[in-house]
Amino acid sequence: MKSIISKFSKRNLMMTSLFCLLMAPLFFYYFLDLEIPYYATVILFLVWIISLILDMGITIQNRHLIVNHESNLIFRNLYGKFNTKLSILIQLSVETSFVLLMPFLFERTKYIIDLQASSIIAGIISVLHFVAYHYNRKTIKIIRENR
Repeated sequence: MKSIISKFSKRNLMMTSLFCLLMAPLFFYYFLDLEIPYYATVILFLVWIISLILDMGITIQNRHLIVNHESNLIFRNLYGKFNTKLSILIQLSVETSFVLLMPFLFERTKYIIDLQASSIIAGIISVLHFVAYHYNRKTIKIIRENR
C-alpha cells in the first residue's frame, strides 16, 4: 500500500512541477509584456505539430495495446467512440481551436489572433504531447514484455 501512495505522490509532484514549469512562459509573456521573435513563433508551432504527430501516431499504431492506459483523455474517448479518421479530425479541430482562441482570455492585443501568444500555448501543449508520447512508449514496452 505504501508503494502505491509513494508512486501516486511522485506522479502528482511531477505533474504539479511540470504544470508550474509550463506556466512560467505564459507568466513572463503576459505579465512582463515580452515580445518573442518571429522565428521563435514558427519554431514553437513546428514543435507542436511534430509532438502532436508523434503522440497521435503512437496511439493509433498501438491502439489495441494502450487504449486503457492512454494518458490523453481526449484521445482515449475519441478513439473509443469514433473511427480513426474522424477521431483525428476532431482532435485536430479541438486542439487548434484551443491554441488559437486561448489568447483571447488574456486580451493582450487588439489583433484578431495573437500568433505570439498562440505559439507559446502551442509550445506548452507540445511539451505535454512529448510527455504523453514518452509515457505511451514506456507503457507499450511494459505491456509487450509481460505478454
